[in-house]
Amino acid sequence: MMIPKATTVRLKGVPLKKLVEAVYKRDNHECIICGAWVEDGVKPHHEPQGSRKSDELDKMVLLCMRCHHERHSGKKSEEIRLQVEKYLQGTRDRP
Repeated sequence: MMIPKATTVRLKGVPLKKLVEAVYKRDNHECIICGAWVEDGVKPHHEPQGSRKSDELDKMVLLCMRCHHERHSGKKSEEIRLQVEKYLQGTRDRP
């Protein structure tokens, strides 16, 4: 039995810009964790992160700088990961 290889999407230029704009629009310029306003230019967070990250709308969210830092290296990293995954699952379930 072969395990299917996960594919990752890497965008550049205009396609990436349009994707980031879609993330901002979907998340209403707000951190999905604390509700803080996220200014234009802040990179969205990928979940999963690291080498498995993929430039897809249902794998990216807006996090404020504080929550983004906490997700990557804070004590609440796992809690935030679960909240992000739950949020993204909710966006996938929408029509």
